Amino acid sequence: MGMVRFLTIGYGDRDGYERIDPRVRDAAHAHDDRLRAAGAIVGIAGAPVQVRNHDGAGVTAIEGPYLSAALPVAGFGLIDAGSTQEAVAMAAGTPCAVAHGVVEVWPLEEASGAGVAGGSVIVSGWLRVEAADRQAYLDGCRSVIEAARRAPGCLDFHLAADPMEDDRINVYERWADAASVDAFRGAGPDVDQQAMVLDAQVEQHEIAATASLS
Repeated sequence: MGMVRFLTIGYGDRDGYERIDPRVRDAAHAHDDRLRAAGAIVGIAGAPVQVRNHDGAGVTAIEGPYLSAALPVAGFGLIDAGSTQEAVAMAAGTPCAVAHGVVEVWPLEEASGAGVAGGSVIVSGWLRVEAADRQAYLDGCRSVIEAARRAPGCLDFHLAADPMEDDRINVYERWADAASVDAFRGAGPDVDQQAMVLDAQVEQHEIAATASLS
């Protein structure tokens, strides 16, 4: 299963923050640091601006939040997780969640219908190896596939035997953005496996729009 990107919105105030045990507070900040190290984007909310451009007739900008809640917005995050349950577990250790506040976890789903702005990246193509070596090559790539599917920004990752040509391996990867591809690209087949590749054609495509067909 590929990774899903989630937006987290943390609500909390200074009173709740100062009520918790300092050790719990320090542990929550350490948890945020681990999320950042794993590729999450975590930040404290600054001063918002409301932007309107109704009917495309002119822009108005008003300082202050549009949304109203019992607690103020304290921070935002972008995290990648394999499921909503995993994202909830990641959010549960953050400062707002432990400091008498609340964290909303929003999955960022692709819009359906007509083409919509995407920005995702597809890597596709093929490799050729000796037909007798193909299964050994694929078996050796299992750890790479597992690591890719856990990587931040990975939406899908496949290496598969071609059903028509005995020496061909089909490559398909889908990533949230080019930065995620670049961050992972250091991982790959080891030297022995690279030596098994006789020919290859793999290309990276940046996707400007996506339309759902299902």
